[in-house]
Amino acid sequence: MLKKISQQQPRIIGLDLYRDLPVFSPRFTDEVNIKAYNDLQNLFKLTDNIIGIEKVIEPLVNAPKILKDKNFVAASDIPSDYDNLIRRSYVFPEQNKVGKPAGIPYFGVALGFQYLSVEGWNAKGIQEKNNILKIFNHNKSIILKPTKNFVGIPKNDPYGYHFLINWRKAKQVFRRVSVIDVIKDEVDSQLFDNCIVIIGNVSASTADRHYIALNRWSTLPWIYGLEIPAQVASSIISAALDNRPLINPINIYNEIIILIISLTILISYLIYLSNSLLNIIEIYLKSFICSSVIFIALLIINIFCFRIGVWIPIGIPVVNIYLLCLSFYYYYYWKIKEENFSRLECYVNDLHHSLGNPLNSIKSSQYRTEKELIKIKNKLLDSSLTVNEIEEQLPIILKRNNNIIIQTKKIERYRVRLGLFINYGYLNKTNALVKVNLKSLVTSIIERFIEENNYEYFVQIYKEFDNSIGSVVIDTIAIEIVLDNLLDNAFYAVSPKENTEPGIIQIKVQCKNNLIEFKVKDNGIGIPENLKNEVFKPFVSYRGGQGIGLYLCKRILHLRKGDIWISSSDNGTEFTFRLPITRFRRI
Repeated sequence: MLKKISQQQPRIIGLDLYRDLPVFSPRFTDEVNIKAYNDLQNLFKLTDNIIGIEKVIEPLVNAPKILKDKNFVAASDIPSDYDNLIRRSYVFPEQNKVGKPAGIPYFGVALGFQYLSVEGWNAKGIQEKNNILKIFNHNKSIILKPTKNFVGIPKNDPYGYHFLINWRKAKQVFRRVSVIDVIKDEVDSQLFDNCIVIIGNVSASTADRHYIALNRWSTLPWIYGLEIPAQVASSIISAALDNRPLINPINIYNEIIILIISLTILISYLIYLSNSLLNIIEIYLKSFICSSVIFIALLIINIFCFRIGVWIPIGIPVVNIYLLCLSFYYYYYWKIKEENFSRLECYVNDLHHSLGNPLNSIKSSQYRTEKELIKIKNKLLDSSLTVNEIEEQLPIILKRNNNIIIQTKKIERYRVRLGLFINYGYLNKTNALVKVNLKSLVTSIIERFIEENNYEYFVQIYKEFDNSIGSVVIDTIAIEIVLDNLLDNAFYAVSPKENTEPGIIQIKVQCKNNLIEFKVKDNGIGIPENLKNEVFKPFVSYRGGQGIGLYLCKRILHLRKGDIWISSSDNGTEFTFRLPITRFRRI
């Protein structure tokens, strides 16, 4: 068979069989077996393009002595990773005492170089540059760099001079013919011309099968050992002649940089999300999307770099990204849970305080009304009550009764507001939209607010409306809550206790850039500079309150896809909030 193959003048013949000892066939006599063995030895002597194999890593298997004497022997040892898959190939399986490459090269590397040497390529080891092997000719070179930081390398592997194989993906990559067909001359007469021919055994009895990552999910996850040196030789030859790159992993420092950048991007976005007013489901969803986007970006970069011969391990960054995301879920869940209890507790305390005055006022009015009614009753019984006295007492009674009605309505509004606070702050619910005249709505909110609070000082209120707005479909309760809070802040700012000038409050409603814009401006005390960016956070107040009102305004407007901001100075404060026309369309 070797003679017939040699007659077709292949460039190199690789003998992937151990033939250090005679192998006699029981079908032939001893004389015939000895003659066949001697013929094989003579063929080894006379043929200069046959490379044999030996195992240089335990257990050792020697090569044919004649080929070894001619230095036409390569190592057959191949490394496997933690998962017993073949991804790498040795360049030199052995190392000397100082960790430098030693001994003979791997079989596939030798075949690839011998094929190229016919075309004038040379090889040179450059030990001072990390033990690289340079294969070059007069106008090009390829570098076989040792892979030292590949995650799959077992820690106890003492053989560090290996590289990643650039596997070809086709199921039947190389042409395969049987020995019988060659012996019977049933193959093309030029099939082996100028090629690499590797002779080996693919019978099931040899168990020479190896699993590779490329075929992990295929129906045939293994390949014959004969194909591994062919893949290695093909990787080297294609890199030299076809510009098909060898695969070189990035160094450990670049891996750390990629990990740091990925985690920094995710952490920055998670911090942004944690400071936003999104609900917990939206935050979870967006953080998962961000993690997935980073993973996809790393995958795309990895694929692109792989095509130019650079392998970027993304397993560790991806695992850390999703672990960080899961940790954030856990942390944020308990943070929100704790904050919700704190907010609810503060709001209940504020509600308790806020309801105290109306209840005391009701009790006082009720007590005094009862006393006046008893006095009138006694005078009626004595027939001593005059018309003038009735006229004097009746307005007082009516005023106190009216105060009871107002304070009762106020309590009812606090009850409604508690439900709204829970809906907006915790359940993320919005109210139904109602068609109303915006000018009438705002006017009624202002009048009702003044009536209920019964301020003891005079404030000038100026209202300006964009008459083109007309009737709109709007969340009236949301607008009422927002305006209530802004008016309450404005009245506090212009109160005589805080401001020496006559109080002025301006309310302006206009349509601007497809948005409905509300402005509430006062000439009172401004907001401290250090609180301008904090007043919309829960429990931050510049007036000694619980700091819930502006947070609730921000939350409500966010749920309606709107926004609110503030401008303040020593001359007063202006709150502006907008709502999109898509939500509040003009009729």
